[in-house]
Amino acid sequence: MILTKKEGQFVMRADKKKFSTRLMAALMAGTLAAGMMGMNVSAAGVHSGNPITTIPVTKNVLTDGNTMAPNTTFEFEVAVADAGTFNDGNKDQVVYEGIAGGLTAETGAAFTPGGKGSAAETYTAEGFLKTDAAVFKRPGVYHYTVTEKANNYEGVTTDTTSYDVYVYVYNRTDGLYVGNVVSAKNGDKADLIFNNDYGQDENKDTTHDVVIKKVITGNQAVESDTFQLVVTVTGTAGEKYKVTLDNAEQNPLTSGEKATYTVTNNTEIHIYGLTEGDKVQAVEEANTQGYQATYTTGLSEGTLTISSDGSEATVTNTKNSTSPTGVILNYGPYILMIALAGSMAAFFFFKRNRKEA
Repeated sequence: MILTKKEGQFVMRADKKKFSTRLMAALMAGTLAAGMMGMNVSAAGVHSGNPITTIPVTKNVLTDGNTMAPNTTFEFEVAVADAGTFNDGNKDQVVYEGIAGGLTAETGAAFTPGGKGSAAETYTAEGFLKTDAAVFKRPGVYHYTVTEKANNYEGVTTDTTSYDVYVYVYNRTDGLYVGNVVSAKNGDKADLIFNNDYGQDENKDTTHDVVIKKVITGNQAVESDTFQLVVTVTGTAGEKYKVTLDNAEQNPLTSGEKATYTVTNNTEIHIYGLTEGDKVQAVEEANTQGYQATYTTGLSEGTLTISSDGSEATVTNTKNSTSPTGVILNYGPYILMIALAGSMAAFFFFKRNRKEA
């Protein structure tokens, strides 16, 4: 068949349209496959054949925004749970009792306090669970529970949530493998997330702050004089505390380490994120300006033990001066008059004696 130029153009357009259609179909198929591969842990019944060996567990620590991250690792516990049924959104699944070792806690969620400017309302870290298909003898859905271990970190509350975790074991030519894991809370699917209060809830009052104020007073005091104040916080090892000096944020204080601040009249050092039992010490370096330092309003020998929110302490420098004795001021003129009269009497007595002689 001989094609005209017009017909040839028509054939070329038809070929281009067919190629575009095939290309779009291929792209859609690839996108769908990639999406299904990413659903292994979140949607029951979907499995791509890729074994699932680790499952993330999210840990959130919630604060008032002025508390540094805790210096600790939160661990998780996995326990074997009973057989039964579970509706995964598609159908009721027959559930077997979990097999010991099939799902275990691998790593905890580790937190480390940061530096200046790192205080936040929420800190997030991940721990991981681990699956082991080798312990299963047959395919099926196996039931476990996941909880948080009590941490006992001062000021942090433990999340008592218990999650049901269902491990889907499938069969293939090379043996059994874990192809899907579904977590649920109170019967509904839910991500594995644990939240810990670390001073966010004011009603629980688990974290505290303290203000250390400098006062300069006395009839010889100069309010612009400066002093060096050495501050130490003793709390949990490695813990850090946000500090401001007259509302300007400083490098955080580390538990057990000294920090020196230059202060003057009405300067305020504000320390955040303390917990009950922490000790705050403020000691002034020796000065050569003749001031006497006293620690009042909460400080006993320079140390304050934290027990509640809004604690305050004052370091006062006093410099006064008085005349050596009050006698010179009050009786000086009379003493001078008596001394003068005595001198004159002695002079006339001496002169008289010389004439008589």
